[in-house]
Amino acid sequence: MFGEYRQSHAFQALLALITAYTLWGLSVALFKQFSGLAPAVDVVAHRVVWSFVFLVPLLWWGGKFGETLEMLRQPRLLGGLGLTGLLILVNWLAFVWGIETERVLQTSLGYYINPLFSVCLGVVILGEKLRPAQLASVVLAVASVGAMLVLLGIVPWISFTLALSFAFYGFLRKLLAVDHLQGLFIETLVLFPFACAWLGWRFWFPGGLEYPAMTEIGWWAWVLLIVTGPATAVPLLLFGYGVKHRSLTVVGFTQYINPTLQFLLAVVAYEELFGGRHLWIFSGIWLALAIFMVDLFRNERRRAVAAGTPASASASPSASSPSPSPSPSPSPSPSPSPSSASPSASPPASSPSSPSASLPTSPPAKSLD
Repeated sequence: MFGEYRQSHAFQALLALITAYTLWGLSVALFKQFSGLAPAVDVVAHRVVWSFVFLVPLLWWGGKFGETLEMLRQPRLLGGLGLTGLLILVNWLAFVWGIETERVLQTSLGYYINPLFSVCLGVVILGEKLRPAQLASVVLAVASVGAMLVLLGIVPWISFTLALSFAFYGFLRKLLAVDHLQGLFIETLVLFPFACAWLGWRFWFPGGLEYPAMTEIGWWAWVLLIVTGPATAVPLLLFGYGVKHRSLTVVGFTQYINPTLQFLLAVVAYEELFGGRHLWIFSGIWLALAIFMVDLFRNERRRAVAAGTPASASASPSASSPSPSPSPSPSPSPSPSPSSASPSASPPASSPSSPSASLPTSPPAKSLD
């Protein structure tokens, strides 16, 4: 019987989600290799270029390349994806800069609180009403972040940047309703000439930054820079498959793999400062997310019962793209992720990063990171 389950879409989708969010979480280790070697702007420019290069044969192999090119003839869609491209660019920059400056704890916090930012976005923009449990989780998260400011004297602007950029990214990608990979291709296409111009300037005029010239970084660093392309697209592809065949609740729970792995890497591998006050602050965030997820599970179950479908079998009706990042989406994201992604898209997304962010009636974010 378990053998039949392993061959089902449900199991394969769950495995795809777990793999996507794991890759987004472990992407921190990839970008950490560039610390002291290349500035965040250079790394993100390479990520744009190699993601675009990697997506061309991927879309061609999937039979979607011609369809994607047709989308470029739609000015409204192209403008919308240009805007989401700028948002994921901001998400990626904050994510890589946070890693290079030893602030991985802040990046993990950003993808933890991303779903709560998405809920607030639904309230502010769409006029949605919070359920009591949602309100409690948001208040608790705000209090925890406020405690960080009071007890540690730290404004977690990296966390805010990641959460806000990915929340808006996921919201806009939901409105555009574009396939995850096709959307990321057009976003990177819009950013491609700017990324190439920046890298060309850095190649010909290497002075002015306290980093080695691009011609001096060595072949292994170039291999890692090229890997940022598939490291962005592959988790997003897995997320796109998984989110089609699993419920909102499953997507919501699995998205926290991304920031949890980032958190563990920050504390265990990179030995970032984590004392008693940090523990209290993160405990508040984790409690807020526990309340949020329990409420999401109960609400999804009520909706499934009302529709006459078991909650565990209902697929996500409107999954958004990652991460970034970060994702960034994820959301991804996202992903965006992120997402994350939370990490949607998180995305998600889309993260690229991480899957893209989700609204109250949509799956949480993944990252495009």
